[in-house]
Amino acid sequence: MQNAIRITNGGTGRIDHQGRRPLVHRTGYDGPGKKKTAATGERNAFLTGRFLPIAADYLVEDETGGACVNLTTSENFDYLYRSALRYADLMNVRLPFRARKGSGPRINITALYKALDETLPEHVNLEERAGRLHFCLYRFHDWPDHTLFWLPVDFTESLPVPLRRIVREFIRRFVRYHGLNAVTETWYYELAVEELLVKFNHLIKEYQDRGMYSPMEQVCGRVKSISSILDKAQKKNIEVDKIEEQLDDIAGIRIICQFVEDIEKVADLIRNRSDMQVVTEKDYINHMKSSGYRSYHMIVSYPVETFSGTKTIRVEIQIRTLAMNFWSTIEHSLQYKYKQHMPDHIREKLSRVADAIIVLDNEMSTVRSEIMDAQNSCQIQTNLVKDILNNIQNLYTIANKRELVKIQDEFYRIYETKDLEQLRRFHSDLDNITEGYHVQAFK
Repeated sequence: MQNAIRITNGGTGRIDHQGRRPLVHRTGYDGPGKKKTAATGERNAFLTGRFLPIAADYLVEDETGGACVNLTTSENFDYLYRSALRYADLMNVRLPFRARKGSGPRINITALYKALDETLPEHVNLEERAGRLHFCLYRFHDWPDHTLFWLPVDFTESLPVPLRRIVREFIRRFVRYHGLNAVTETWYYELAVEELLVKFNHLIKEYQDRGMYSPMEQVCGRVKSISSILDKAQKKNIEVDKIEEQLDDIAGIRIICQFVEDIEKVADLIRNRSDMQVVTEKDYINHMKSSGYRSYHMIVSYPVETFSGTKTIRVEIQIRTLAMNFWSTIEHSLQYKYKQHMPDHIREKLSRVADAIIVLDNEMSTVRSEIMDAQNSCQIQTNLVKDILNNIQNLYTIANKRELVKIQDEFYRIYETKDLEQLRRFHSDLDNITEGYHVQAFK
């Protein structure tokens, strides 16, 4: 830890601030009031007051007695100025500050701090860490005040791991304190996602085992984090105790298809299932969003068997092509980077790419039948080879070795030809042989 020390007339002054000690606010304070000044002598007071032009610079000294380092440098001012601009941009306000030409960094830092502190609704601290000054924002909060702080998910997830755990634990304790366990108790959503992943992946395997083309290429799922749930609830103006009722995408399943035509087939499969019920459907393929986003959304109610009985929850199922998913993934990453303030030139490029994705999907549809035939042939060959190898392995225990060597050689010869009809005939003949030995492989 380092202490900020004022050096006056060559002598060591009193310690005004301990850089990493948490600021303690008095109980019952319910919001910003008259802010403390340097005259109060309280912790951080020298940072919230005005630096007189004749005042000496502020230095930090290592507790081990190392050399003093000046904090009020041009580099620190530049860093603080960029930080203040980012704060103002996030709050969508204008920062009323202009650096004074010819003034030292101390005076500019003081003026910058005052401008930021007066502009933002939060209180502002100026704190030192690792030899650099940082602006730190805070609010007073008195339990059991029912004010819910909005913590954006991108902010939460970008925190260092130890601090991220503290923030998540704060959220958990907050909602539990107010009896809002529906937000934190997400295990049954996780159970629903796990069950649905198993069911949809089993469908894919069933198609493959039968040598049929599967309209589903791959399936994935997720459950929103608590911070993400609260973030979306804030954006949609949903009361916290209404989140479970009004937020439909806490649990999500994404089904990826190869072709646009497959999307409707998958939707029909879902509509005809008896273990879930479709609540709503949104077609963003024929009715593309202004951003270029395309996908087919279905909200289904799905029953989950729990220890205390059946819990019916809502799950969002997104169905899209590989190309649509590629675009959506890139767009989501850019939205995360630019904090929902994407530059116009990036947005225009994404729009052009979205148009190209439409052309790509349409072109792939024109050769859909050829691709499906090729994939079906490949899957049929795979299934035949698997059965043939199982039968050969079973024959090893009872068949004549010379006969078995001939069978293997014939199989390798046919396999190298890639002739599916020859492979089918060989498979049928081998079935007859193994049937005679009563060791035919299970299909």
